[in-house]
Amino acid sequence: MVSAEKVVCLYEKLLKDDSTKDVEIEMSDGTLMAHSSILRAGGDAMEGLLTNGAAASSSLKRLAWKEYTKTLGQFFLRLLYTGTVDAQEWGDLIYENPYKEAPDLLEITVASATAVEGVKKCAGTYELVPDMRPNGKPMWKHREEKKWVHFAHGLCSKVWCVRDSQDQAPPDASAVRGYVVSHSCEERMPHEIDVWRYFDGTTHVADVEKIVIQVTEPEQRVPLALLIGSLAIARMYLFQDLVEVLVPALKSRLSSLTFDAISQAAIKTDTQSLRVHCLQFAQQDSNGVRPMYESDLLSPEVKTELTGVWHSDPPLKRRKL
Repeated sequence: MVSAEKVVCLYEKLLKDDSTKDVEIEMSDGTLMAHSSILRAGGDAMEGLLTNGAAASSSLKRLAWKEYTKTLGQFFLRLLYTGTVDAQEWGDLIYENPYKEAPDLLEITVASATAVEGVKKCAGTYELVPDMRPNGKPMWKHREEKKWVHFAHGLCSKVWCVRDSQDQAPPDASAVRGYVVSHSCEERMPHEIDVWRYFDGTTHVADVEKIVIQVTEPEQRVPLALLIGSLAIARMYLFQDLVEVLVPALKSRLSSLTFDAISQAAIKTDTQSLRVHCLQFAQQDSNGVRPMYESDLLSPEVKTELTGVWHSDPPLKRRKL
């Protein structure tokens, strides 16, 4: 019996074998090559396009995906060929986070051997806690111990901190005693903060510059733009197997920060299961979609979609003669 790893390896070789590819795909910033047999096997609409359509009129078949970049096209083809992703192909997208998404994992390391014990105890891997957003911000739990990374919104300051409680932040963030904290603007995620410090409850310790604390994202998550663009291609050309992979992936990424982008994609691609999921998400008050709706912070198509859920104005009562 051939292992799954061997099969992936085989299709990886096929993906890299440009000499046998017979379909040229025009992207917005260049071209990609693919095998017509793979495209036809994956997408029901490809059979007609590559056999009888305009794309089949010459020895080198051609497709036009001009609204998408080569990075997106390469991501889509890798997913189609191998069912895997490769962060090295995402380019600068791995450094962009326009939706301010929370990473699935955070890794806290203390590089200084002389760090005080309170700092050392904060080190470790923290996993995102789904459906819990104290202070409206994401929270991560240590994999083994009862420690959490979350946002303290006090009277005097706003900080990301490591605490041994998952409760709401104290009235004053200065009550976060003896933990690693980072004074930051609230739009940035913990791993995007340059400097983390040890806090004794009132001031930073004197030798803070000697303590090197790093907060990183150990596993890069797929940029949301690649998932959304891939869903559009998969729906247009009926790559149903990929649709069944991409829709759950987008559902898992749904938050107040990504709601508009994912809902917009669901509407444009007419992906019913994703549209229903977005509507159900919007109806939960804790997700914070209603204030965005009422403040006109959503795209026109998304707001129209939600009009059936929240009517802006009650119908006028007409007097009978």
